[in-house]
Amino acid sequence: MRVLELFSGIGGMHAAMMEAEVKAGEIVAYDTSLICNKTYELNFIHSPAPLNRCAVRAKLVEQLEVEDLEGFDLWTMSPPCQPYSTTKAANQRDDLDPRSQGLHHIIKLLLDVKNPPKWILLENVKGFHGSKMQNKFLGAIEQRGFSWRQFLLNPIQVGIPNNRLRYDMLLRATCDDWHYKGDLFTDVPETSDQRAEAMNGESSKEERSVRRLREFLDEELGPDDPQELVTPASILEKPWARGLSYVGQHDTTTFCFTGSYGKVYHKSSGSMLYMHADHALAEVALDKEDMTRHIGRIRLFSPREILNLMGFPKGFKFPEGLTLRHKYKLVGNSINVTVVALLFKFLIPPSKDEQ
Repeated sequence: MRVLELFSGIGGMHAAMMEAEVKAGEIVAYDTSLICNKTYELNFIHSPAPLNRCAVRAKLVEQLEVEDLEGFDLWTMSPPCQPYSTTKAANQRDDLDPRSQGLHHIIKLLLDVKNPPKWILLENVKGFHGSKMQNKFLGAIEQRGFSWRQFLLNPIQVGIPNNRLRYDMLLRATCDDWHYKGDLFTDVPETSDQRAEAMNGESSKEERSVRRLREFLDEELGPDDPQELVTPASILEKPWARGLSYVGQHDTTTFCFTGSYGKVYHKSSGSMLYMHADHALAEVALDKEDMTRHIGRIRLFSPREILNLMGFPKGFKFPEGLTLRHKYKLVGNSINVTVVALLFKFLIPPSKDEQ
């Protein structure tokens, strides 16, 4: 199988394919960020035992030609979400946003390519659903004869203590049993393995109780190290510090971590960790009357801990020399590997999953 990975970032789609055991013989990835590409190469190309032929190319998606997309069985993409995001800085300009030009171009190439892919997986924020850009994409895939299903899924649904609701569209070139083109599914789809278990009289649905945050914390971090993660007094002294999201190791939820985590202090950028909580703060709330009493006890989640919540493999690492802020931006702009891996298992039937 040949895979085209568009807007590849740090390789979340690649990691999800590995977890889903998609047998990709070759992967070609495109992203304009040199830092993203270095991170991708470090983990998937220059790793001790790369699993397939892989190349990452620093090129604008808008500059791709039809020939660049020919011959691939699977396309994956997570286009820039800002045109559809509800954050204040995003403006929600939809198809008029310059950051939507990459997807505009992909739509054109999808109509022009001689041999379209067998499968496509697109991931974006909830606001993409119902947008003008989505309607343009739908028009193109209908012309090419794709069947599709669309989902709104949250990592909480698969037992991960992080709220990160995302829209996912799965497309197959030929599929007679995908009749639900207009429906938006909010349940995690059954994989072929689960369907086989159901046929054998076994449970086809896993009991997915949400795990506690302590399972995702970095064991190498002590309560006082590193100091750069500790929330400074200048932040906790602010009146708005009482409105931030604080969680402890026994809690089972966090706010979505974004690329501005550690730079913008707002609960919509991600939760902070109260290091000395011996109970779930969701059950016994933190006393926020005077936040200065908690100076030295609250810190940011580390990039490694956020990677854990996003489902990246334990061995995933960053290139040397990256600042903490750079790492947060890279991780916050990626995908949840665990959720997308389940979607790959649903999208690609095992009988067709061959090199």
